[in-house]
Parts: sequence; structure tokens; C-alpha cells
Amino acid sequence: IGILKTTNAGQTWSVSLDWTQSQEGGIQRLAVNPLNHNTIYAATTEGLYISYDAGATWNLSLAELMATDIIVNPLDTTKILVGAGNFSINPGIYRTTNAGASWTNTAPITISGKTMLDAYAANPNIVYASMPSDTDDTKGAYLYRSTNFGATWTLACNFTNANLYQVQGWYSHIVAVHPTDQNQVFVASVNA
Repeated sequence: IGILKTTNAGQTWSVSLDWTQSQEGGIQRLAVNPLNHNTIYAATTEGLYISYDAGATWNLSLAELMATDIIVNPLDTTKILVGAGNFSINPGIYRTTNAGASWTNTAPITISGKTMLDAYAANPNIVYASMPSDTDDTKGAYLYRSTNFGATWTLACNFTNANLYQVQGWYSHIVAVHPTDQNQVFVASVNA
């Protein structure tokens, strides 16, 4: 039904982003600007929505279907990364350096499923991306690393021979970086 909002610790809820059930839209991830809590980001089946007024109104900033993940750089909140996959016309990793006024796809490979992202807490310019790449989502399973908040990417690990995602590259995988050790990265999927 969209996004619900509470201002009293969950005692009551009101509709913030209003979708009817028949629209079959989904919210994949919410993020709040750490420097301005009135600014909220929503990765949805329609793309990335941004609210600048604590959810009273929403604007579609990135119209790429199946936005799957969001990272807002806490050092410079005008920098945002969004994973888009599955049914997107141009799946990838979208990057903005102007708070969503314009977006660039910086994905290092052609993506056939969803992209999951995580930033290293001690230095959020270091970002990891779990990415599938194959026509049937079954063979390509990759972990990429960026040291400049997604401007460029290098291959960190190729899980293809392990068949990590199996046929779930569009659905069931995740990446997480240890908060105090950038070299400890956890990747989970069907076979891990």
C-alpha cells in the first residue's frame, strides 16, 4: 500500500506514500538523510523516490524500475548510490553527486538481477556491491569494490564457479561490510 508513517513510536500510523493494493508496487529499502531527518529516500518498484518534508510529499528522482538498495554518504549527503535491477531498462548502480538532480550509471558490468550495496562505516567512500551478471541470472556472481563512492569499481571476488546465487541473482543475495575492518566482507546467497 506504499509507505506508512508514525510520529508516536508506532501507536498510530498514517499513509505517507499512497499506493493502492492493486498497483502491486513494492518498497525495497528506506533511508534517511543522516544530516537532515526530513529527507527520506525510498527504493521502490518504480525507482527512487525522495521526500524533503518528512514524507508529506514524494518526488520520483530516478525513474529506473526495481530500485533495490540505497546508500547515502554520511560525509556528503549530496552523494547517493542506488542499485537498480531485474526489470529496469538500464539496470546498474546509479550515482548522484547533486542530491538526485542527475544520475549516472557507474556499474562495471551488465547486471541481470538485483544489486545490493554496503558502505564501510569508518570510511563510507569504500563501498561493496554484490552483483549478478548473466542472461539467466545463474552463472555470474560478483563482488565489486569502490574506494570513491561508486565513481569507479574494481572486481573484489568472482563467485561464479561456486554458483553462489544459483537461480536467485534477481532475488536472494546480500553484502555487508564489517564496521571496523574494511577487509571483512560478508556475502550471503543460496549457497552461502
